[in-house]
Amino acid sequence: MVVFDDKLDLAQWRGVKKMTKAELSRLSGISTRTIADFEDCPQKMLQANYSTLVALSKALEINVSDFKNF
Repeated sequence: MVVFDDKLDLAQWRGVKKMTKAELSRLSGISTRTIADFEDCPQKMLQANYSTLVALSKALEINVSDFKNF
């Protein structure tokens, strides 16, 4: 697991993990459209269901608290 001093947003984490939106979608079960929405407007993640955040964080092998703004 990669450790950072600063929290990263979804797009940054996806870049660190070298994943495409399609790969993250497949691993998390979250649609590529939702992933794109979260990356285009990170504040939308604040309104997401916790289960969505957990699915994304598990797919990225991070904790929900590692996302920026959480």
